[in-house]
Amino acid sequence: MAIVFQHDFEDNSLATWTGLGSVAPTIVTSPVYEGSRALRCLTSAQNVQLQKTFTADNTLGCKFAVRRIHAVDEAGILFRVTNTDGTRKIQVQNISDALNLRYDIGAGDVTIDTGPTFTQNQWFLVDLRVNISANPWAFGWKVDGIDQGDFTVADAATTFDRIDIGTFGFDMNWETAMDKIMVSDEFAYIVETAGVRNMDKSRFPKAKLRVAV
Repeated sequence: MAIVFQHDFEDNSLATWTGLGSVAPTIVTSPVYEGSRALRCLTSAQNVQLQKTFTADNTLGCKFAVRRIHAVDEAGILFRVTNTDGTRKIQVQNISDALNLRYDIGAGDVTIDTGPTFTQNQWFLVDLRVNISANPWAFGWKVDGIDQGDFTVADAATTFDRIDIGTFGFDMNWETAMDKIMVSDEFAYIVETAGVRNMDKSRFPKAKLRVAV
């Protein structure tokens, strides 16, 4: 496994990212997941968004930490891995106070799994693994180290070459923090020795397997 991109914002710079949002994210010293800095996303307009492109690949592992700061529930996208033109994507989104795993194969976003409650002022560590090298696609996710399930969806083989992060997709008043962004070139969860935080297994559903047709 090779890490193709990682950023923990400790360098106090967004120079490695492309900014697209109408309200620019900022690097802050609180709250942070690890270290001394994290990304703060605040919006009352259409979106807050950062993009990072990398060499196109059909197998990926992704990891990120996210924290909901706002009190009022609003639906919004937190993280997605996608192709250059954004027509194919897998994303993690907040819907009705819960983390949701969604996909889009060119016909609009579809929720394939609902994860744990996205509790305010608590960090969540999310892992994704994606294999789009053949039809059907295969992908799965974990939250705070707890397996949320593996899934397939019928679509032609393709490649992803971009991640989008932040609070974006809808008109809303929404604030989140993000930290510890990592992308690898393998269909596997990125393993770290530091462990995970805020793990309360009673919050999570059991692992499941679903197939989208």
